[in-house]
Amino acid sequence: MSRLSGPLTAMIVGGLAAGTFDIIAACLSWAPRGVTPVQILKSIAAGLLGKGAFAGGAGVAALGLFLHFAIAMAAAGVFVLVATRVLPQLLERPFVWGPLFGLAMFGVMNAVVLPLSANPPQRATEPFHVLLGLFVHALAFGLPIGLAAWRFARPPA
Repeated sequence: MSRLSGPLTAMIVGGLAAGTFDIIAACLSWAPRGVTPVQILKSIAAGLLGKGAFAGGAGVAALGLFLHFAIAMAAAGVFVLVATRVLPQLLERPFVWGPLFGLAMFGVMNAVVLPLSANPPQRATEPFHVLLGLFVHALAFGLPIGLAAWRFARPPA
């Protein structure tokens, strides 16, 4: 096994890729409404700090970025842990299980994490935004995690 293989590498690569693609998708989808990347990052920090986060500066935005990637890393860690310890079949079909995991994460984020946050956002009810959220979580979040696990966490052949 090379130094760049293993569950920890899968978690780091998957989490960084998923977090990067997800935040880019958020910035692109909110830009037409005039929402800046800094405002998006502050809204993430507001989940921990409350509405006061929006009055904060660069430090609050940096906290939002850190929290965003911490969540992505934790999600990747869960996938890799389950795939290497409980359901190794997840490593065999990353194009199926990665997107399904992303859809599950969409559900967990919207049904548990966001409602319990210090600044629960209004739920997106417009079909376009719901479908966009599902699409992004399946392909920009779950798929990179599944592919990283497939590439780095599979046992040697």
